Amino acid sequence: MTENKREHAKMRILFSHGIKLCAVLAVLLLVAAGCSSSGGETGTTPVVPTGSDPAAVALSATPGTISAGGTATITARVTDEDSAIVVGATVVFSAESLYGTITATADTDASGVATATFTSSGQTGTTTIAASVGSSVTGSTTLTITPVAAYLSLSTSQTSILTDGVDAADITATVLNASRVPIEGIAVNFSVAAGQLSVANVMTDGSGQAETSLTSGTYDKTNQVVTVTVTAQDLIATIPIQVTGTTVSLSIDETVLASGGTQSTPLTVTVKDGGGTEISGAEVTLTQSGSGTVTLTPASGTTATNGTLAITVTGQNAGSVTITATALGASASQAVTVSGTPFEITSPAASSVSQETGTALPITVRSPDNHDVKFVTTMGTWDINNQVSATLAAGTGTVTSTLNVGINAGIATVRVEDNTDSSISDTLQVAIYAPSDEATRLTLQVSPSTIAPSSGGVTNNTTIKATVKNGDGQVVGDAPVIFTLFRTTGGGEYISPPIVYTSSNPESGVPIGVATTDFYSGSLVSNTQGVLCLGRIDGAAIAGPAKVFDFDLATGTITRSDTGGSFIADGFKEGDTIRVSGSEENDDTYTITTGGLAAGSLTVDDSLKADESPGNPVVIATAEDTDVVSVVISGEGSSVAIGGATVIEEVENNPAAYKYPMSVLVNDSGGNAVPGVTVTLSLWPTKYATGYTDPDAGPIITGEFWNEDLNRSDSLDIGEDTDGNTWGGVFPPRYFGVLGEGAYDTALNGIIDPAKSCAGAVPVTVVTDENGLAQFDHVYLKNNAAWVKVEYRATALVYGSETVSTLNMWLPFIEDEKANLPNSPWGPYP
Repeated sequence: MTENKREHAKMRILFSHGIKLCAVLAVLLLVAAGCSSSGGETGTTPVVPTGSDPAAVALSATPGTISAGGTATITARVTDEDSAIVVGATVVFSAESLYGTITATADTDASGVATATFTSSGQTGTTTIAASVGSSVTGSTTLTITPVAAYLSLSTSQTSILTDGVDAADITATVLNASRVPIEGIAVNFSVAAGQLSVANVMTDGSGQAETSLTSGTYDKTNQVVTVTVTAQDLIATIPIQVTGTTVSLSIDETVLASGGTQSTPLTVTVKDGGGTEISGAEVTLTQSGSGTVTLTPASGTTATNGTLAITVTGQNAGSVTITATALGASASQAVTVSGTPFEITSPAASSVSQETGTALPITVRSPDNHDVKFVTTMGTWDINNQVSATLAAGTGTVTSTLNVGINAGIATVRVEDNTDSSISDTLQVAIYAPSDEATRLTLQVSPSTIAPSSGGVTNNTTIKATVKNGDGQVVGDAPVIFTLFRTTGGGEYISPPIVYTSSNPESGVPIGVATTDFYSGSLVSNTQGVLCLGRIDGAAIAGPAKVFDFDLATGTITRSDTGGSFIADGFKEGDTIRVSGSEENDDTYTITTGGLAAGSLTVDDSLKADESPGNPVVIATAEDTDVVSVVISGEGSSVAIGGATVIEEVENNPAAYKYPMSVLVNDSGGNAVPGVTVTLSLWPTKYATGYTDPDAGPIITGEFWNEDLNRSDSLDIGEDTDGNTWGGVFPPRYFGVLGEGAYDTALNGIIDPAKSCAGAVPVTVVTDENGLAQFDHVYLKNNAAWVKVEYRATALVYGSETVSTLNMWLPFIEDEKANLPNSPWGPYP
């Protein structure tokens, strides 16, 4: 076709559609402008042809599958016989009325495209959409209309997988309509934030099911809970899978080092996956705790190709040190002794004591380098200046300051530190109580007594209940009970809080005379005897826990080898009934004979079980006012896994709140899903953060602070409205709320920070389905997103045994809204 004929054809088409003459002249002028004056050749700026007579119309539907009652966009592209687009052509659309309606006509735009909207009538099936231009040019496409998915359920072939990249959990999604009939052909999307899926997008089969497999993959072998989020139409469901098996092990040449930086020893950290294969490139972090200090070189690093990281440990300040290595959600600990005289509190000798209100407690500190000592307390004042902080000269190597505990009951945390180096420190916890002179008997109960190790962000715990009575068997309120763990695994198990008061208020929800605390498992399993927890009330005589006791069967004598240790100073008396706990052969109760008490020995009138040399940590204590329970950490216990989705939704009709889909999965000791279990859910805001919102980066946290409500009573008690500026050192881990941590503007403001409502809301209970899974939504206000860390607690009774799991996380937010989130409610700066 010549250029002139093409121009005349364009004119005919434009006029046939009612285009004004000026528009036609404009097109001709544009064409002419592109021609040379010498022979009709094109110039340097070619003109895209707009087509002549329509010769074809191509249709497509977006999306190609919709749910009943939904809509789809139908696109028609019109071209001429040379495949050039045709502008301004009128396209007539038609649809089968049984399946829905469609826009009648539309003109092609500058791209030669006309669009129409198809609206489903609710009828399901495959329908044909047709379009025509004029009487002879037609085209069609098909559109699939699926039933509306009303129910989405998930199941898994196993609730946990190893971090070997091979072990797999088969995840099955089942989609049903409102009549609970399986639906075929529904698009199901699987997504995870970690691990590896075999396939992400699957269509349901004739059984309404879509399947994928989850492995740990090879990229990230962290012990963690991976939440599989599944969407089908408007439905969202989640299922948590525990990914576990990665281990950290430590080996060290010397466990006793000289102080002062004069002796070093190599420490090797080895990281392996669930299949026992060494992991290279694993990030390892090392920390230390205890009365002594060491230098770790390096303090962090990456494992080599053989899965190891070499560390040099150098003794610095005398005392006991626990070195903990953490990598990929696993940890291990190694005990080291730095010889010499340590910086420590020498009196009181115990790490936690009780003290009546209105009394004074002398605290003596040994400073081997004769450096000044700084004393700090969270309750009470120091006698030297009537302040919460005081600094005294050590002089002869020791210094004593007296703590006036005051008239208010509560828990004081005392910290002493070398005034030249705050990392050299020691702590003492003091339970301040109104006198409870009648408290003489203590019994402990733990349920369940076997729990699973904690792994991948999910912490397993059990509740220890203490009951205090007087000599007549009557319960006693407001009595302090102090807990201590011994014979631990080194995997990081702990008790929180370590000091509690028995209830005196019948409306508190706790029976009068009863106090409860929680035992949290670490990452390692225990032996069959378990981790031992000692509870004691004021006035109890206690020696240990320590590896210093020798049992002589022939003489019935228990002797101790610790320098300066004294059974008399510990409070034992002739005729006392004592309990031995933690030994290999002699755990039992005995009576101290008349004349059988000496500073370094006890003689009992009951037969010992066997000769036994010092080995395990042993506690010897008066039997009535102390008690010991055992918690076995085993992989054979039932478990509850908690997980959150990879998507967050805005609450419908409430743009100020988020809805976070979550789920719990309950399985028995064999890893089998347990249906029909009622799971009790609760929330607690464990931390709050100060910070501000950056227009590009979103929330920027400038400080993190523990919840002020120590005992979780939801009321402000004495000593809980803390001032965050009190402390400048490192705080004991996992001790919530008593260390004076808080932002400047929350200290002494008369309210609890953060309020319990900041955590949001979850259902009180949910019930697991046939797959052991229960879905629920966590709803919270957007202004708390990113600024509040919450603890999810799920409690389930599985075959008569109570299982409790917790998950801690900062409240998430929708990524696209990060720049619009408000600054922290607690201010932008700490």
